[in-house]
Amino acid sequence: MGLICQLVMIKVITSEVGLFDFGLYSLILVIPAMVLPLVFSEIISGFTRFFFEEDQHALYIHSLAFLIGGFLLILSLLYVSQNFIEQLLGYFELKVSFSVLTLAFASHFFIYINSLNSTYFKLSYQSRNIFIHSLLINLPKLTLLIWFLSKFENKMYAIFLALFLGHFIAFIFSSWLLFRNKKMNWQKSLFTKLLSYSVWMIPSSYFGTIINSSDRLLIKALSNISQVGIYALGYKVGDLIRQFFIVSFASILSPIKFNHQLNDQSYQISMNRLLSIFTILGTALALIINGLANPIILIISTPDFLSAHKVVPYILSAHLIWGINDFLNTGYLLKKKSQVTSLVLFVGAGINLTLNIILIPKWGIAGACFATAFSYFCILPISYHFSKKNHSLRLNLKPVFRYFFLFLFFITLQSAINASPLSIPVIVVSNLVLATIFSLLSFMILNKNDKKTILEFTQTIVKKLKVVITP
Repeated sequence: MGLICQLVMIKVITSEVGLFDFGLYSLILVIPAMVLPLVFSEIISGFTRFFFEEDQHALYIHSLAFLIGGFLLILSLLYVSQNFIEQLLGYFELKVSFSVLTLAFASHFFIYINSLNSTYFKLSYQSRNIFIHSLLINLPKLTLLIWFLSKFENKMYAIFLALFLGHFIAFIFSSWLLFRNKKMNWQKSLFTKLLSYSVWMIPSSYFGTIINSSDRLLIKALSNISQVGIYALGYKVGDLIRQFFIVSFASILSPIKFNHQLNDQSYQISMNRLLSIFTILGTALALIINGLANPIILIISTPDFLSAHKVVPYILSAHLIWGINDFLNTGYLLKKKSQVTSLVLFVGAGINLTLNIILIPKWGIAGACFATAFSYFCILPISYHFSKKNHSLRLNLKPVFRYFFLFLFFITLQSAINASPLSIPVIVVSNLVLATIFSLLSFMILNKNDKKTILEFTQTIVKKLKVVITP
């Protein structure tokens, strides 16, 4: 439901605004994304890490208090530095009113709040509440967006007002599901525990955001704002794999990863099997999405955005790489070495910025795409090195890289077909044939036990996919 609503929202927005304004909308989204992770992402990471060790409701209350306090502080700083912010936006030639920027910050804040609520429901396997939460986030937001775009002349103001109110409504009702019949139980030790774990996640959140979001600003500075619009739309299509598969898989992985009551050998077997399953299912799904990239872009936008298909394979690959890192970072996260996350993402951010500055003037948005995927790939060995130093878990990475490089070969073929002058139906059929061949080859490589396991886990994931699709 959430996924469908998001695609409809993109269609509504691209129907009302052109390439330039969609690029401006994408840049406005980046501004709070570059600031708020310094306060919010690390708290949600700490909430996930301690979910199985503490009173879950008390942990939620303390995390929520941190988020609200952090947002009020940032909001006050935003108003104090209003003149400086307006001058900075003028330097980047971004014509954004301060009211629109404030709504963008508020909307982004409630995205984090809703993410906290969604994480609570997922980790505690409350599938009914996950479904209700998805409806609460997406249906009001979509309804308000359609209404406001027809009501306001300032389209940017209409979009961000709808996003803010939609996320706020979802927070009010989903929080009620968590607060009802519960007493406040404030514990100083919980505040201290969250803060001590999360303080090292502050730079890691910022470095991760540089990898994910700074490319829009650099495309604007080194190219033009219309290219930002094309890149942002392609990124949305590539992001489908995160929403449709990776987030759902994480809801299965997290309880095993952070709540393991198994002995070392059985824990290692479970994690290795999950890693193989993630790689095979994820790469097959990525090929399907990339194969359908052209028709998806035409459905949710206009032909002006069709070149966005060039972005999709890189973003699909980047998300899959980051999903693999969720396995590789297990060792140091279990030991609460959150500072290692900052070091790993610092390296990735440095590589990303360097490549963006070098490649965007030469290759345009293709350079930005490559920089994102390659920077994530470079952090994998660093992450796994520190993981092995802190935990006995050992992952069998040879088959994973074998599947992934086979995937890169097939997705390169698909991308060549997507860029060809063939008709859309021929492109789609050709790409789906390639995806089928890849899936059969991958399945044939598996041993008998892994084949049985992957079928069992596929059934589990399919059940979760019915309800676990995040905003």
